[in-house]
Amino acid sequence: MRGGQTRYTAANGTPVLRKTIVEKLARDNGLDYKPENIVVGSGGKNIIFLALSVTLNPGDEVIIH
Repeated sequence: MRGGQTRYTAANGTPVLRKTIVEKLARDNGLDYKPENIVVGSGGKNIIFLALSVTLNPGDEVIIH
């Protein structure tokens, strides 16, 4: 709060957080991503919903295990 971070962040996460995730993936997993390829969500259910909503077409069948 003292730093002025009292508002909602960008929908895909703050630039600093996404950069930190990129660094972690490179260091620990040998993966090469750019911050613009990273999306931070509020939970697994929300991320799965968003991923399916942008990749499925009307009439596609989805089987949930």
